[in-house]
Amino acid sequence: MKNNRTFAILAASALIAAGAFGAADAKRALTHDDFDGWKWATNNAISRNGEWMAYTVAPQEGDGVLTLHNTVTGRDIRIERGYRPSFTADGRWAVALVKPHFADTRKGKIDKKKDFDLPQDSLAIIDLKRGSVERVPNVISYRLGKDGGDWVAFQSCDTTLISAKSLADKEAGRPLVVRCLPSGKSKTINWTGDYTFSNDGRRLAFNLRKSDKDSLATNGVGLVSLPDTALYLIDRDRKRYGAPVFNEAGTRLAYTATCDSAKTGTPRYSLFLSDLSTENYDPQEITVKLGTVPAMNLNPPHAADPATQAELEEEWRRSRREQGEELTLNQYTVPLFSHDGRRLVAGVAPYVAPDDTTLVDFETASLDIWRWDAPMTPPQEQINIKKLREHTMPVVIDLATMRQETPTRNPLAKVEVPDRWDADWALVLDPTAAITSSQWDYLAPVEASVFNVNTGDIKKIGMISSEEITLSPEGRYVTWFEDRAWHVYDIAGGTTRDVSADIPYPMWDETDDHPWPKPAYGMAGWSEGDCDLLVYDRFDIWSVDPTGTRKPVCLTAGAGRKNDLRYRYRSLDPEQRAVKNGEEMVL
Repeated sequence: MKNNRTFAILAASALIAAGAFGAADAKRALTHDDFDGWKWATNNAISRNGEWMAYTVAPQEGDGVLTLHNTVTGRDIRIERGYRPSFTADGRWAVALVKPHFADTRKGKIDKKKDFDLPQDSLAIIDLKRGSVERVPNVISYRLGKDGGDWVAFQSCDTTLISAKSLADKEAGRPLVVRCLPSGKSKTINWTGDYTFSNDGRRLAFNLRKSDKDSLATNGVGLVSLPDTALYLIDRDRKRYGAPVFNEAGTRLAYTATCDSAKTGTPRYSLFLSDLSTENYDPQEITVKLGTVPAMNLNPPHAADPATQAELEEEWRRSRREQGEELTLNQYTVPLFSHDGRRLVAGVAPYVAPDDTTLVDFETASLDIWRWDAPMTPPQEQINIKKLREHTMPVVIDLATMRQETPTRNPLAKVEVPDRWDADWALVLDPTAAITSSQWDYLAPVEASVFNVNTGDIKKIGMISSEEITLSPEGRYVTWFEDRAWHVYDIAGGTTRDVSADIPYPMWDETDDHPWPKPAYGMAGWSEGDCDLLVYDRFDIWSVDPTGTRKPVCLTAGAGRKNDLRYRYRSLDPEQRAVKNGEEMVL
């Protein structure tokens, strides 16, 4: 009897399984319409007081929904097609862009409409206390003060503010509306390009790009003082102005400008600094030490025949002259203040002459020249052409002494400064020596060195083959992961040591099966004062002494490995550069 029951159960299971497989075969195959309907959450934001959070749920193709959720009361405010939300510093207001209906935009593109003939975004202004939403049509972009202010600024393409003909002029600026959120009071400024708030939201800086048809307007750099909305024109009547930037305190403003009318190549720009703590905001021009691009250690051409060799060398030199050796400030230079305001950093790049207008396209050869010793292959150059054109090399200016230092004049090198230019050292990574092998070697070594931005001193660390090379927040150490170990270079002592040798577990990803050196599990960062380097193994977090004096300590006490959990640190403060001693860490 028992055997019969067992057989019956097995037979029933077989029938059920057969039915399941049959049902699976009958299911409809997925199509592109199904993929387009899949949704994901994006545009996440949270207010500083933690009372509100925002997220957008959107399909791959179609209209999404922005939700503002009150974490205390559970109340939701939903905005159809909303995206890119921001909260004011006090959490009283929220602002977001609203896309036009997907179907309307799609139809416009089918009808071959372009630019401002297509449906435009709107601006949603949300009163979080009352739950009300106001929409402003035809908005291009918006800004809020980072740390304070009751004002929002947005650029408009509303034809009640600017004519349709002026909108078609891509060189001209757009109307900028500065609006007080509580009162609705606003001020409009015509022909604006780039614009930005000071961190406290009490000043708004912008550059002006006038239309050629407006004889009364001017190019320039202006400032709006809030809340009285007084407007000051700091500079005017040059051909073009770069984006203005504030220091952290909002007491200084830097920008670039040029009188060069060339529309191709790289026009020569000048650097200006305005002290906003004085009665007048007259700008001071800062003369930047430019110099030239040094000869890079790329292998020059060679031939056995002396005459051919001389011809090749002359062609080599001519090619370098065409590429540009003289450095200059250009249209891609955006000044940057150090976080503490002591330094101003401006980017320089090789000068590129304007296009030769005597040449026409059908008489100009278009060639891809492949060289074995080139930094990139022609296809790589085409992919990276925009990035290469906009790349600049930093010049660091001490605003107290006006001393200037340039960490590198090599366009191929990278300069890393995780300390936001506050520390005395910058990390320079120069790939020139092994640049050719980087075309096939993902981890081709780079020459690492540190540069003192006060004195110009350079300390060479050596050739390093690693993806993770970083400078500590205080600028005391350089760390990298190589040969399955964490290494630390002590800048003051000039010594390098393996600081993870005493950790009894692998620091490298044991599950990675790619045919190259095993990558690290990563690092959580540094403790305050560069006292400890915090690194991960597969499960836990370890505190490592960069001097090698103290033994490594497992901060998670092995709980991760014991319970098969992976502990990873999450910083809640975007301004924090190191873990403060004694504070709790969110894992």
